[in-house]
Amino acid sequence: MVSNGLDWGIVAKFSLSHLLKEARRRRVFRGIGLYIVAAWAVLQAADLLFESWGISSSALRHVWVGAILGFPAALILGWRYDIAGGQIVRVASSDADADLSIGRADYIILTAVAAVTMAIVYTTAVDVSDTPDTQPTQAAASEVVANSVAVLPFVNMSGIPDNEYFSDGLSETLLHMLAQVPELKVSARTSSFAFKGKDQDIRAIAGALGVAHILEGSVQRAGGQVRITAQLIRADDGFHVWSENYDRTLEDIFGIQDEIAQRVSASLALSLLGSGGGNPIQGIGTDNVEAYDLYLRAVSEQNRMSYESLQISEGLLKDALAKDPSFHDAKTQLVSNYFLQVQGGLRRPQTAVAEISALLEQVLAVQPDNVRARTWMLVARAWSATGTGEEVDIMAITDSLRELIAEAPGEVEPKQILLQVLAPMGETEDALALMQDIMVLDPMNSAVLVDIGMAYYSMGDRDNARSALNRSLEIDPNQPGPYQGLANIDRETGDGVGFVSNYLMAIKADTQDHGYTARLANFLYGLGLHQQGDRFRDRSIAIAPTSSHARRMELVREVQFGTQENSLALARQMLEDGVDMHSGAWEEASFELFAISEKLGESEYVLAFAEKQFPGFADFAQPVSFELTMLRLHALIAFFHTETFDALRQRLAHLDYVLSELMTDGGGPVWRAKTLALRGETQAAIDVALTEIFSKPAIRYVDIDRTFDLKFMAEVAADPRIQQALVRWQDEKVEVTEEVRDYLAGVETL
Repeated sequence: MVSNGLDWGIVAKFSLSHLLKEARRRRVFRGIGLYIVAAWAVLQAADLLFESWGISSSALRHVWVGAILGFPAALILGWRYDIAGGQIVRVASSDADADLSIGRADYIILTAVAAVTMAIVYTTAVDVSDTPDTQPTQAAASEVVANSVAVLPFVNMSGIPDNEYFSDGLSETLLHMLAQVPELKVSARTSSFAFKGKDQDIRAIAGALGVAHILEGSVQRAGGQVRITAQLIRADDGFHVWSENYDRTLEDIFGIQDEIAQRVSASLALSLLGSGGGNPIQGIGTDNVEAYDLYLRAVSEQNRMSYESLQISEGLLKDALAKDPSFHDAKTQLVSNYFLQVQGGLRRPQTAVAEISALLEQVLAVQPDNVRARTWMLVARAWSATGTGEEVDIMAITDSLRELIAEAPGEVEPKQILLQVLAPMGETEDALALMQDIMVLDPMNSAVLVDIGMAYYSMGDRDNARSALNRSLEIDPNQPGPYQGLANIDRETGDGVGFVSNYLMAIKADTQDHGYTARLANFLYGLGLHQQGDRFRDRSIAIAPTSSHARRMELVREVQFGTQENSLALARQMLEDGVDMHSGAWEEASFELFAISEKLGESEYVLAFAEKQFPGFADFAQPVSFELTMLRLHALIAFFHTETFDALRQRLAHLDYVLSELMTDGGGPVWRAKTLALRGETQAAIDVALTEIFSKPAIRYVDIDRTFDLKFMAEVAADPRIQQALVRWQDEKVEVTEEVRDYLAGVETL
């Protein structure tokens, strides 16, 4: 049989001279020479391009491996092919053989070469992926200002992992001090610490952070002695602008920090700003070593952002203040801790605001220009006003925050707070611009990317929303926030399986957050999946059996699968016990109290209960807390049966302020439709329902049928178009329910 491939049996019989003669005839040596020249050119180009693109230098070894592996492939191809007449042709096996067709062996060789090439590309890509992606900040990085610096985490050289917080704390303190220099642009802590433990080239790190200089160093602590090495490096050429070694006792740590920060500031000022120094830099604010030690441990714990770590951090900060009551940075950090606990549901806003305000007053009495404390005081006062029922002047708060940002442009915190004010106002364009501004200071901040994603989401740009949230997960895959954001997008697009799967990932990321399991259980109950919802309910109540999340979940479960009498009793008890707003428990109980009592014909009874439980509740002209304002909103269900139309409209007028706020959130269309129906504007309510509610997937408003069951919505619900929409909604809901049931059947563990 004649083979189209290379006959290795014949080759083995060739003499060396015959083999060389045949190689010359086939011009193999010329091909080898061309390959060597080409490989050398590729290696040189890779060396230059990898550096300029910020790709890790370790990726170059993959190109070397590819060049070496490519040599035998080039040898084989050179034996079989030549260039003639500007085309690649197969060399005849002998002078008499003119068959230039490509045989099976050719395909094998070419496939092997392609496979090797793909392997090299893949391994190089894997290596490059170890370098944090700088896509969100490429524009900023291309305009690096000379007077900019990032403080990388100092390396712990103590050999004791428990000392890691000390070296990290020194880095944070230096960053805090340098950020006070108005002329310096200092990369924020989150971004600088994104490179901790990674063997990355200085130029690549500087490019990712958009800075011209890097301050790095190491800390070796042994007992009461400490050795610190610090060096300021110019990123573009690796030049050491300044470096120093310190061997001191631990008691002198504050002096070392001051000295390093002042030296760095002076060096940058002299070489970049043309002056020999700048304003004095304030240190961390204590000369008590034990207090400082506790403070560093607290900051390290708080940065983990889990239920457990926030409470540990709180205890450590209080211990630090017991050691040094005048340690104002510890007080401000404790304020930050309390706010995070409120956001996580560990503290209620109105019980935390008194402690927060008292701490901030102590700080501002001594440091009236403290931007961080002034920022938090604005938030505390807004919370206090909400608790007493005062109308919060959002525009005044916005203006004050903008002034603080102008005063301290390098501070990230005021900008983050302003984002939280702008987003509910629907100022998405301004919010997005502000987020991008934060990313210049903190480009590796995964939390900011979540905010950017949700800003895109509120603008209706789901593709960019997903992109930002996924980018956040690339930076930190162990955070639950992006998964919750992705779940919201899935729900908006009607993807029930996507919603559930992303919530499962959020639960996995923060196992102690019982709120995620409770919210997922509520969603499943809304689909009518009793058994599947109980699976997550059991986990939630095992972690926190008396939490407001658990209380809300029990009410949702009873409404879906229990009796109206029991549901009404649960709702009433929840309001008596004062469940919080964070979990949605208060609003759920308020709605069910009046919706169920309407079905049972007990509207007057529950109005009397509300007035007795909350004196002054029925006097809508009097300001009350936000919780009671929400109770008043839902009480309109009952007032519809007990008052005249004019009296009802008057009550609505008193609630215009809070209704305007509710119109901008995710439930805005539902509130708009209900408000229009209560005002007697039936056709307008129908239009909102058709264009803004039923135009969305069924799971976006999974229990919307209960809204159209309310008596004041009767005329709206009677419209034939609404009836048809409800049928379509129910059919789609059934389809999603089946998909989610099938998906969960294959999920064995959480």
